[in-house]
Amino acid sequence: MKHPCQASFVTTLLVFCGACFGQPGADSLHLKYNHYREMLKNKYVLIGEGPGKSQPAQKRTDESYLEWSDATIDLGWYIAVLATEHGMLAKQNLRTDSTDRELYYALMAFNRLDDHAENYFERSLKGIKPVPGDGEVERNGFFVRDDVTDDFVRNNNDHFQLRNIRMNDPADPGFEKGISEGYGPREMSFDQVVHLMMGFALVAKLVDTSVVYNGTGLVKETRAIVDRIMSHVRHGIWNIKNPVTGKVVMGVCYAQKPYGIKFRKADLGGALADCMSYGMVVAASKIYYGFEKGIRQAEPFRNGASRINKPFFRTSRIYNKNILFLHLAAVGDSWGRKTQRKLCKVGMEERREHLPLLHAAIYGPRTKKGIPQVSKACFDEVQKMMMLAPWEGPNVEAADLGWTGNNRFRDYPKGNPHNYKGICYNGLDYMLIHNLYFLLSPASN
Repeated sequence: MKHPCQASFVTTLLVFCGACFGQPGADSLHLKYNHYREMLKNKYVLIGEGPGKSQPAQKRTDESYLEWSDATIDLGWYIAVLATEHGMLAKQNLRTDSTDRELYYALMAFNRLDDHAENYFERSLKGIKPVPGDGEVERNGFFVRDDVTDDFVRNNNDHFQLRNIRMNDPADPGFEKGISEGYGPREMSFDQVVHLMMGFALVAKLVDTSVVYNGTGLVKETRAIVDRIMSHVRHGIWNIKNPVTGKVVMGVCYAQKPYGIKFRKADLGGALADCMSYGMVVAASKIYYGFEKGIRQAEPFRNGASRINKPFFRTSRIYNKNILFLHLAAVGDSWGRKTQRKLCKVGMEERREHLPLLHAAIYGPRTKKGIPQVSKACFDEVQKMMMLAPWEGPNVEAADLGWTGNNRFRDYPKGNPHNYKGICYNGLDYMLIHNLYFLLSPASN
């Protein structure tokens, strides 16, 4: 019997070949990758321009509804997948047009979430239900997490193929959920920003500045987005606020104190990013200016708080298991020559094996002495992990524990104690680690 996550379409021809990368068993992993990509495009995201489009859903449940949860985190991983796919195709001298088109619309999706964020909250505060994509445009770095509605899924179910669609409530998006809670669409928070930065960094590194789609330079647009986000995030000394409500954004606070760190779950705050402000400044400036050494960086983004944070960020062990801290360290090369070794160690220990590969994809697969950046042990672990990924995509019933959740690298799955069935995930974690692995594996360099 067909698994509920199984696609009902024929997987397209491989765009990658094992021989090109010199890897035993590579064809099976590439075939799985292409299958995951087709499932993503046909079951989790509708590519294009307009509300709801080019924002991947996180999961499907019982073939009855789609869920967008922390949607701009998934958008950041989606952008990372597209950037690395572009890098793989370019490495083989293959055409990148289709991937570039998809990347363009993903960037436009972010711009759309930025453009209308203030208008959505202004209407919500007046008791008027906002309409996605409607109203005045204000592009300034403050964004909402999605602009998906139930109507979007209902009207496009020929594409999404929900066989048992829940007609009265076929979507679970933050846009409508936040409004129904009497506040407004789910807004930006620090964790959303950091995961987006990972995707933006890979675009800036792997896509040539000459690549243009629909009149838009993809790297130029990516850097403009980073500039806007940083302008908003650093405003108010790293206390991210909603400019309409005047309140700090929803989520978890990380507050730096003079003599240590205080963690608190905030009722109204997810903005206090000052204890990672230095890491954010360095990562953003390298995306904006370039990753090569000797380029003057950070001036437009840093302020007094980030300067004070520098010694703490570079030496603290408090956050060495925090995925936000580690992503910023990988993108910003925070510990210099020690960065790769530290990321490899924590990646293996904490089951976040993508971290050393992410760093090496940005700063080079080999050292100046020609030594591979990423250890053989790490590559072997990643290959084993990819082989265990189920053909039908990550799902709550998968045989391997790591593939039973929405993203094994963000939050390693804890199994299925409630014996849920029929919950399937978008597979962005597999697709990104696949691309990083084959961009960097010793046989291909």
